[in-house]
Amino acid sequence: MSEKKYPDKMYFPFVLGNGLDSVMVDYSGSMHCDSGHLHIEQHENSICCWEKVSHRTRTRFMVPIAQFPYRITGYDGELYEVGSFSQSFDPYKAVLYTEVEATIIKMNITTFLTSDGLYVERYEVKWADRERRPVIIFIGRRPYYWGANSEIKFPDGYKLSFSKGSEDIVVGEYGFEEVKGSIFIGVRAYEKNKKIEIEGEKSYMKIEDLKKGDIIERYISLMDNTHTNGYEKESEMIVKKALSEGYKSIYTKHILEWKNYQQLTEVEIPDKDMEDIYRKSLWLIKASQYKNGFITEGLYSAFKGGGYTCHWDMLFACRALLTSNQKETVLKLLDYYHLSSHYAKIYAKQINRPGVYFPWVTNWQGKSICFENANEWRNIE
Repeated sequence: MSEKKYPDKMYFPFVLGNGLDSVMVDYSGSMHCDSGHLHIEQHENSICCWEKVSHRTRTRFMVPIAQFPYRITGYDGELYEVGSFSQSFDPYKAVLYTEVEATIIKMNITTFLTSDGLYVERYEVKWADRERRPVIIFIGRRPYYWGANSEIKFPDGYKLSFSKGSEDIVVGEYGFEEVKGSIFIGVRAYEKNKKIEIEGEKSYMKIEDLKKGDIIERYISLMDNTHTNGYEKESEMIVKKALSEGYKSIYTKHILEWKNYQQLTEVEIPDKDMEDIYRKSLWLIKASQYKNGFITEGLYSAFKGGGYTCHWDMLFACRALLTSNQKETVLKLLDYYHLSSHYAKIYAKQINRPGVYFPWVTNWQGKSICFENANEWRNIE
């Protein structure tokens, strides 16, 4: 094995986004490598899990819906943690690349989130201990961490359950308050056998005796009634299409979409670090834009509840996009103002003003997250 790689800077998990979905992953290349006892609480109580921008309301933050970590064991059941790792994100491709070593196995993991809501992980085994015959277990469960200072608070009526769909698929459903959603998880392990176990709020898909050269792909989709009517059929279609179409095709289409976006901007920055920040900033704006044009400033719940925007701050995003030749993205942002003007007219009428009143801070629909009636917060309009 090559020399172990450890970070020389402070580490914070990475958030993948597409304007609707927010998926936080850490140095494992996934939503954590679960050894059963490692503390995984993150800065400001952020959670490595799946959240949605469409869940943000005046009375509710973005909700930690579900968590999909993996677990590494030996054939005898002993658990192993990720030790050394190396990780990088390519903003031209919107892909996260991670190399991990967990004592008995070394893997390269490629992770990305597509614009239509497909979360993709590809595992390539680079080395495996032949005597301990590594096992990988893909888990689906209620989000949690072993935190000492806080606990995750779920909305009223939160529920999560799983059932076996087929040899390659696990099906789940979630819900809370007015939200009803569907989960589909598909795993392609080629000639490897998969064992599926369901335990109420948890699902396990086990693949045994990993060897060098093995490739495993995991596809996940979460859809619900806050953003689509046919959420069950849509999430099923997305995952089944991925299993049928194959990783290479999905990866190629995904990076082409992002390369076309980045290539609209021609800029020369002599400092490589600044250029990297610039390109990742361009990626972040696009990854934070919902299909109606809304751009969130909080891509995950730990950042001020997530799923909100400040209309004043959008001036900066608009200027950044215009100066970088991202005209289509700017036009989509203007579409959001047009579509949300319905609520802006209501707020203006509430304070006896003509025209429209875009609140200081709103969710993706243009609804204020500070007040229900504009008279509650006077003198900020």
